[in-house]
Amino acid sequence: MELQGKPWMAIYRVDGTHAAEVEQFLVREFGMKKVTHTCCEWASTQNSYVHKDGRVFIFEMGSGETLINRKDQWSKIPYFNVEVELETEEP
Repeated sequence: MELQGKPWMAIYRVDGTHAAEVEQFLVREFGMKKVTHTCCEWASTQNSYVHKDGRVFIFEMGSGETLINRKDQWSKIPYFNVEVELETEEP
């Protein structure tokens, strides 16, 4: 545990009108699982991508709590968050 450094994290806020485009990009370029609806939110979690230099990125995309349960209505969701994390030290 003492070898683990704090991760670098970036959080992007994506307007709901652009969420489908961002999802398609992340699926195509990084192999992210498609965002799915469960209970009261949209989420794709536990995704990882290994860069050609060996760095591992962990990312998630989600809406937070919403009553919108159809993908064709994503434009009505104010925003989605895309979180990207990179460990700063090797385990």
